[in-house]
Formats: sequence, structure tokens, C-alpha cells
Amino acid sequence: MLRGLLIDDIGVLEGYWHAWDELAELYGLPYSSPAWVLSWWRHVAPATAQLRTVLVFDGMDLVGIAPFFVDRGRSGLVRLRLLGSSRRDFVVGAELEKEMTAIVAEQMSRNEPFPDLVMIEGVPNHRSWPRLLPNAWPGDRMKLYRQFTQRAPSARLEGRTYDEWFQSKSHSFRKSMRRGLRQLEAVGGMISLTRDESELGRDLEAFARLHHKRWKARGGSSVLDDGVQRMLQDAAKALIGQLRFRIWSIKIAGHTVSSNIFLSAGGETAYWLGGFDERWSDLQPSILTILAALEHGFTAGDSRLDLGAGAQPYKYRFSDSEDFLESMLIVRSGLKAPLARSQMLRARTRMALAQHLSTSTKIRARHALRLMTPWRRST
Repeated sequence: MLRGLLIDDIGVLEGYWHAWDELAELYGLPYSSPAWVLSWWRHVAPATAQLRTVLVFDGMDLVGIAPFFVDRGRSGLVRLRLLGSSRRDFVVGAELEKEMTAIVAEQMSRNEPFPDLVMIEGVPNHRSWPRLLPNAWPGDRMKLYRQFTQRAPSARLEGRTYDEWFQSKSHSFRKSMRRGLRQLEAVGGMISLTRDESELGRDLEAFARLHHKRWKARGGSSVLDDGVQRMLQDAAKALIGQLRFRIWSIKIAGHTVSSNIFLSAGGETAYWLGGFDERWSDLQPSILTILAALEHGFTAGDSRLDLGAGAQPYKYRFSDSEDFLESMLIVRSGLKAPLARSQMLRARTRMALAQHLSTSTKIRARHALRLMTPWRRST
């Protein structure tokens, strides 16, 4: 019989690091490793956040983690959210998902502050726990609202070689990649993988520089701030020795002109973020870097490369399948329910604008928002 334990102290939670990491590896969840999630908690979590993570045990064995926290938004709503960035999920196998969801709901319903809404952000749509959670919640009436869905292209590696994968792509893709590699070689460029901690600081600095430089003219990066950079340093130190934190770079004449970060766990490798020097854009440096990461994935025994949320055309040049990542709200009935639903509508509007506005229009809108609310910080 499964049992749950709610943890509200980071020191206690870190004591389960190794068992947690084994589960992230077992289920191939790169963004759910404790190195990534707890680094996010230390450096990026909102200042008002309170830890509310549920561990689920079968006897003495840890079999599931629901890494939640609560905080209070500017509107006054108490929000229950999952720690981390990108794909946020329960760390559990499908066979235990239903039973674990009931345990999580029971644990959360007995601890204050009671959430006005549960935010579910970027969970693959094959997961059942978001739809099970409202009905499993004791006492309070909870209702699920879907906000939006994002596509996440991926490439299957398992069961074939790199050459077989490459030959399965279109003639134009193969021609373009070969031409790019020849051009890179002609200018003395090299593609490299950061393999140990001695290279880490330099390559993370290059990554941040390139990412910020690329986004400066677009109104600045909404993803990479000082807290996230500290988070990357912590997570990378914990994962680099196993090559589960992979920085792929292109260097020309000793200078890094492209840098892309990937996370890996249990054969699943995920592309997180990158940047490149636009003076070298004719080389398609990010495309060549992803190609190198994919080729390495075959030799490393990876089963899949997740290219991340977003339906950008360049991702589909590599992919042969895709996931659908859902963002939802579970709203508790009561006086604050209309306010919670209004938050849902704002999120839908933001996503719709992001998908349909031109880049220049989005830059102007972001700049205007910053002038009106200079204190605003995304959480």
C-alpha cells in the first residue's frame, strides 16, 4: 500500500536526492532531476514561495514525487505550482499515476494555505494526473480549465543508426547539412561538447553572452536572468560528470559563436535553450549544433531527442514525431473563483498574441509593458 509524506523543508527534501534522481533516470525525465528542480528552487523560485512537495513510498522505497510549492500572486490568489522550468511533471510511472494522484490530493488538502488554484504548466497530454486531480481532491469542489496547448517536436533515435536517420531525411536537408559542415570547416570552425567542470564556467559564460546578444534587439530575454544563470551553474556542476548537462558549442578562431544547452536522463535528451552570433548566421550555427547533439545521442545510446516546446520550422527539419504540452488551471470554487478564471483568460490571450503577432510587434508590446510596470518580474 502506498503512503505519502509532505515535505516543506528543503534540507529534508535534499536527503532524498539519490532516490529521486534514480526515478528521474528510470522514467527518462531530464527536467525532473533533483539537480535541475532544486537548483531552480534555490535561485529562481518566487520570494514568497513555500515548499509543498509530496513524496510517495511503497514500503521504504520512494516511487513518486510531486514537487509542488505554494505562493501568493499579485492578485492575492494562493497558487499551487510545480517546481522547475520547461516540462513540469510528477515523477512517477503510468501504472501508479492514479493512486499517487489521490495521495497527493489528500496531502495537499490538509495543509494551509489552501490553494485557490493549481497551475499545471507544460505537462505532456498523455499524462492522466492533471485530469484526475480535481476529482481526487477531498471536500472542496475543484474544476479543470484548459488554457493552451504547445507542440513539442522530437526525433526518435532508438532502433536505428545515425546514418539510417540521416538517410531518412529529405535530399534538401542532407544537402544543406553537408554544405554547412563544409563551410564551417573552411573557416576553421569546430563543434565541441563540454565534458567536465574545468570547461564549464567559460562555456556557460559564452552561452549567456550569445543568448543575451541575440535577444537584445528583440527587447531582451524573458528566460535567462541572473537567477537562472546561477541555477544553470548549480545544475551543471551536479550533472556534467555524467554528461547529463550538455553544452554544445561552435568555436571559430578561439571564439564561441554558437552555444546550445541540452539535458539528459534515462536516454531522453531535451534541448533547452541556445544562442548564436548573428554575424555567422549564414553558417546556420544552431542547426549544425543540434545536428551534432543528435549524432552524439546515437553514440550515447539515447532513445529520443526532445526539441522543446514551440512549433518553429527548424525543429521539424529534425523531427519525426511530437508531443503536445498542456497548460491548465484547476480552480477551487468560492469567492475567488472568478478572479482565478480571469487569470486563465489573460494567459490564453498572451499565448494567442505570442503565436500570431509579428516579432517587431511583440518587441514593441514588451517594451511598452516594461515602461508601464518597471517592477514586473515573470514567475
